Amino acid sequence: MTDLDALVGEWLTLPDLAETLDIEVGKARGLVRDRYVVGIKRGPNKAFQVPAKFVLPEVDGRPGVIPTLRGTVIVLSDAGFSEEEILEWLFTPNDDSASCRWTP
Repeated sequence: MTDLDALVGEWLTLPDLAETLDIEVGKARGLVRDRYVVGIKRGPNKAFQVPAKFVLPEVDGRPGVIPTLRGTVIVLSDAGFSEEEILEWLFTPNDDSASCRWTP
């Protein structure tokens, strides 16, 4: 497996995600549970975190999660990918370009 920190860059804890989206932490947990975002436990405290790039500055007039992310996460999960493998797949550059396979 590759170094996810190098691939992903900036991460958000669930309280940070909630603050960014202006929602309660419980609703941020619901986004994870319902597969709107995916993340991993990481860092010295093993806090659950999601990539900051999953949040767009404007979705329906306010910050929001990338609308198409959930479908991609569900398909990859159904194919047997773990959360780490999903993140690696999403953020690994495509062979045909310098960008990720997936772009918001």
